[in-house]
Amino acid sequence: MVTLKLPSTYSTGLDNMCEMVTISMALAATSVAMSAGGMVAQQLQTASAAKKAQKGEDRNFINQSKAQNEKADQLDKEAIDKKSIRAKEAMIEQGRLNVIQGESGLGGLSFEKTMDESLFNEGTDISSIESNRLASQRQLSYETENLAIQSGNRRSKIKKPDWIGGTLGVLGDAASTASSF
Repeated sequence: MVTLKLPSTYSTGLDNMCEMVTISMALAATSVAMSAGGMVAQQLQTASAAKKAQKGEDRNFINQSKAQNEKADQLDKEAIDKKSIRAKEAMIEQGRLNVIQGESGLGGLSFEKTMDESLFNEGTDISSIESNRLASQRQLSYETENLAIQSGNRRSKIKKPDWIGGTLGVLGDAASTASSF
């Protein structure tokens, strides 16, 4: 039986080669781990920015909604004031007609027609004021609905973290690194 002894330089070269492969694999694993860590950090940063943007949009929408509600209240109060003023004007006009009728002693159909016309005008004016108030409220409602749509559109454009895409990227890097061995 013959035993072959390898020269010591050959054995050392093989050991160095194994160490180099081990070091290369360790570096590749470190690279993949760093890539994964970077992806996680980036996704967390994106999530934080998205959360801040969402809160900002929520505050913006709430403030705009409050402004719309305030506008609606102002429209209601304005209509009430206008109706009160018109009712007061009608009362003064009808009182003046009663005084004229009393002083002149005139009455009958002419007086009743004038009084009816005054009452009709008052009712028409108040009805018109209410109709305008309702139309303004509808317009305000459409504006509020539009604000909600715009807010939803802005929310949908907020960049959110892509955990699946990031994970697939890291797995692709790992596969690429593994195939190089």
